[in-house]
Amino acid sequence: MDLSKIARPCIKVSRYVLISRVGRPGNFRQVCGRDLKVVLLADRGFADRELMRYLQEKLGWHYRIRIKRHFYFQYRGQWQSVAAVKLNRGEARLVESVRLGKSKPYGKVHLAFAHDQSSGEFWAIVTDEMPDLQVFQQYAWRFQVEESFLDLKSNGFDFDASRLRDKDALFRLCGVVALTMLFLTLQGTEVVNSNNRRRVDSHWFRGMSYLKVGWNWVNLCLTPAKTLPKSAHPYSEVISALRRFKFDGWADLGRSVVAHDWKIEIHRSLSAQPDPHPATASKKQRQQSLEREFTVSRWKAA
Repeated sequence: MDLSKIARPCIKVSRYVLISRVGRPGNFRQVCGRDLKVVLLADRGFADRELMRYLQEKLGWHYRIRIKRHFYFQYRGQWQSVAAVKLNRGEARLVESVRLGKSKPYGKVHLAFAHDQSSGEFWAIVTDEMPDLQVFQQYAWRFQVEESFLDLKSNGFDFDASRLRDKDALFRLCGVVALTMLFLTLQGTEVVNSNNRRRVDSHWFRGMSYLKVGWNWVNLCLTPAKTLPKSAHPYSEVISALRRFKFDGWADLGRSVVAHDWKIEIHRSLSAQPDPHPATASKKQRQQSLEREFTVSRWKAA
């Protein structure tokens, strides 16, 4: 039996079910506002012409979707593959008004190609709106979801280890996890906004997800005061340790007890504005992202 013939339609149906439920006017627009502009950011697994049509015609959403190299597009009557687009490092090409796919052409759409100078990676992104360099920055926001994958798996809830197969049990577990994720994300937002992040995240820039920052903060607040035996550390070492970790509590050295008064206070809402404290793996990576430049060429519509 060819499992690909079964798996592929199932995956495609699951995408439509998920997106249609999220995008239903009764569920989405009433909460987020009818005038809100929605842009779907997706990787190559979502590069489907039917999905693009559904997003644009049924939901009124915009999209930035990465496509694979074997895709064909038609520009001014000529077909060529994405793999045939050759760019030097640091070059970008914006292509207007093309049709996508040879067998069942869909269009008009627009394409944005780039060859990153630092990583050497090649990007090909399809969008329904007139392309510019902001397309690449907008698509890069998609990678923020990777933090959530890590939180759901090995770095947090270890969701895969549940081994649940009953749909009702899975539904209830997902509900509990979703509420917990919201609570911890709100807590992490409050910790970052109150300049307390370095107490639970030692990176110069934010290196953890907001959820993980909130998780660590809750653990810190629930940890009882630590008793230090008098003979274990000289007072000078205790004081230097408190200074090194920028401790804001108090230390009663006569009893050798360290206490704190930190509280669990969640943020009331999540802002729709760009993250003022984006997660960064290192100073070098952050600097490279700020210095990224492209030489741009544009293929205009006929």
